[in-house]
Amino acid sequence: MSTWREPKPSDSCFDLLHCVHKQMEELRKDHKVSIAWEHVKGHQDDDNNAPLDEWARMNISCDEAAKAYLAANKHRHCPNHKFSRESMTMYFRGKKLSSFDMKELYKDIYGEQIKAYWKRKHDISDEADSLINWTITGKAYRSLPFGKQRWLSKHATGFCAVGRMELL
Repeated sequence: MSTWREPKPSDSCFDLLHCVHKQMEELRKDHKVSIAWEHVKGHQDDDNNAPLDEWARMNISCDEAAKAYLAANKHRHCPNHKFSRESMTMYFRGKKLSSFDMKELYKDIYGEQIKAYWKRKHDISDEADSLINWTITGKAYRSLPFGKQRWLSKHATGFCAVGRMELL
């Protein structure tokens, strides 16, 4: 039997998981309902010789139903809805987010502004910008120790620790 952990905002379908978690807490607290968790290994039907228990058969049935629903509705727009027990709802550009990663959200909000700043600051052409692998550059930057990240940021923006701003 596995244990339940409270969902994190970056978890897929956080809004739904959070509401289910709150509802289960109410059942436990207000109605003294006992809930036991069982982890069901996925894709057990990939092995034709594997014996399948009731949980595995139900999981396969649910997977098949979900796949059929997705196939039938793949061209249909389905917005994220607000749930009754949702304690907080986040919208971005008019759309409700079902989960959010703060780094990704920050990048979505400020990414283009930051790139435009660096292009202006260092006179980077659109052609040169298209040759920069921003994803790898970001990974390389984040791999540095915090002190070196801070030094590199100051150096790149012209704020060196010499008591005055460097002219670039």
